[in-house]
Amino acid sequence: MPDINYYWPGDSLWHRLDPRSKMLAGFFICLLLLQTRAPLILLALVLLTVCCLLVSRVPAGVYYRSFRIFLIIIFASMGFNYLAAMHQETAATINGIAGMDCNALVQSAMLGARIACIILIMLLFSFTTSPVALINSAARIFNPLEKIGLPAGELQMIMFIAYRFLPLLMRESQNIREAQLCRGIDISTGPPFQRVKKRLALIVPLMHRALLGAEQLAESMEARAYIPGQVRSSWRFTGFNTSDYIVIGFSIIIFLGLGFQ
Repeated sequence: MPDINYYWPGDSLWHRLDPRSKMLAGFFICLLLLQTRAPLILLALVLLTVCCLLVSRVPAGVYYRSFRIFLIIIFASMGFNYLAAMHQETAATINGIAGMDCNALVQSAMLGARIACIILIMLLFSFTTSPVALINSAARIFNPLEKIGLPAGELQMIMFIAYRFLPLLMRESQNIREAQLCRGIDISTGPPFQRVKKRLALIVPLMHRALLGAEQLAESMEARAYIPGQVRSSWRFTGFNTSDYIVIGFSIIIFLGLGFQ
């Protein structure tokens, strides 16, 4: 079962950056990916994304195992975009139809490249950012919200729990599925209606595991004297260094240089 949000320990440039600088740089690159309509600029952004993945020193197989679950979304989006482009274009001659097909294919390929790059940037952030560093940075982002009455501490705790529980639930569902396979129950075979009924059988044990894990988490938080709204200390403190300013400045320059071409 691939992990959507899993930290891969390392000592690369991306591992050493502050999570806030990675968020900001990723935001500018994703915004540029959505904005650009030039194929050459999009190709340059694809190459930039690949270079960032190589700099992270995370094995390519790790990226692939998490990326493959999004392939069906990418290809489905490309297919719908191709059909929409073909429907909008009108041509009467053979040459016009050929040109229409080429234009629709280019638009679909560009859409697939945009979605793939955005997903890979999200995976890059996830694999190079530890949960502790992410929550500490989120606390600094949410702290100003306390001045307007929003519970910043509770928001960061909710985000941390959701961030960690999603891969745990995925592993639990995989364990339950493997246990059913050992009992001779294969949810991937049979007519569609039977497959749906078999998959629904996963929900009851999965919900039981989720509620049990939530109860254990609540007991451990209570044992550690967690009080909502109380100011708490942090073991690690994050901050910007020279690399963070360089990455942010480089992303802004790329956005301003390529975004207005």
